[in-house]
Parts: sequence; structure tokens; C-alpha cells
Amino acid sequence: MKNKAILLVILISLFTLKSGFLMSYYLAFTNNFIENFCANKDQPELECDGKCFLSKMLDKSPTDDHTSSFKLFVENELIYVLSLNSLFGFAPVEPNSSKFAYINFYNGRSLDSLIKPPELL
Repeated sequence: MKNKAILLVILISLFTLKSGFLMSYYLAFTNNFIENFCANKDQPELECDGKCFLSKMLDKSPTDDHTSSFKLFVENELIYVLSLNSLFGFAPVEPNSSKFAYINFYNGRSLDSLIKPPELL
């Protein structure tokens, strides 16, 4: 379960940083980006230099495909885990405080007999 949580955090981080990676790739390797992703290679007079594809990728909002894949993940993984919990009767373990006894051995009056306060004149 811990591995799945770590994987989920990594995936969310990658999806969050995707536009930053895409923009930095464009700025660092513009010629390579144009070769790989430019849709208007045959029309150089447009001088888009891959910016059309870059703007499409940056403006792309989450589509139904992403939400449906997330729903599938939730339905398959989380409901499976919840059904296993109910099937086998797993419950979160809470520490029982009655098993541990707290005994206070501190007695502040023990020093009163050893040290006498000074007398005022």
C-alpha cells in the first residue's frame, strides 16, 4: 500500500510538472522540437517553429480520457482494497491505553527535608 501511495505521488508530480518540462524542452532544444513535433514542416512560411504544437499541449485541459482512467483506477484499486477489508474483517489497529500503566514516581517534597531555606533577619 505504501508503494502505491509513493507511485501516486510521483505520478501526480509528473502530471503537474509536465508543462514545465515541455516548455523547457522547447527552449533548450528548439530545432529538435521542430523536427519531432511541428505539424507545419511543409509550410515554412508560417514560421510557427513548433509553437502551434506547444500551445496545443499547454492549453490542453484534462479530458474525459484522463478522468475516465482515474475513475477506472479508483474503481479497480480502491474498491478492491475496501472489499478485502470488509471480507477479511481488517480494521485499523488502535493502541489500547489500558495495557500501559503510567506511574509517577516523582515526589517534589523530598528536597524540603534536606535543604532548609535561609532565615530572614
